Amino acid sequence: MLFAFSCDSDIDQLEKSFEVEGRIPDSYYTNFNITYSDSGMLKVKITGKELEQFLKTDSAKGVDIMKDSVHVLFFNSDLVVSSELKADYAIRDHDSQEMRAKGNVEVINKLGEKLNTERLTWYSQTKKIICDTTVVITKPNGLKIVGSSLESDERFENYKIKKVRDSKIEFNREEAPE
Repeated sequence: MLFAFSCDSDIDQLEKSFEVEGRIPDSYYTNFNITYSDSGMLKVKITGKELEQFLKTDSAKGVDIMKDSVHVLFFNSDLVVSSELKADYAIRDHDSQEMRAKGNVEVINKLGEKLNTERLTWYSQTKKIICDTTVVITKPNGLKIVGSSLESDERFENYKIKKVRDSKIEFNREEAPE
């Protein structure tokens, strides 16, 4: 009789001490690979080491949380990589389809220009990239441009840098023809 009482007490105690706080992922993956296509054409491929997926509920958004490295490849209509994005961490909202990347963010375009920043947001609906923090763009020849923020297309081909603070690009004026 003493043994039965002891077991009931341990189970009651275990139930009280094992309370889960926060939201638990609906799915968890390691070494993941996600592809997005449009009309059968590959547009984006996202890979990484760790993915937690949370489905939408009445009280919370549906999100994908990518941890411990994220690599995004953007493809053109010829299925050639037109740009790529790397980051330590990213979170993607299922409804808006926007992805926020942070930690050692790097974007490289087909011209070999490299963007480095600590965070950026990729808006897949409008195909834009926005950086609201310091950006460093390194040209293939090693020249650098430093600015306070950036707005670009998702392929990092057409971009605007705001408040250029530092530039190592030399300006060589051509002489007018005689």
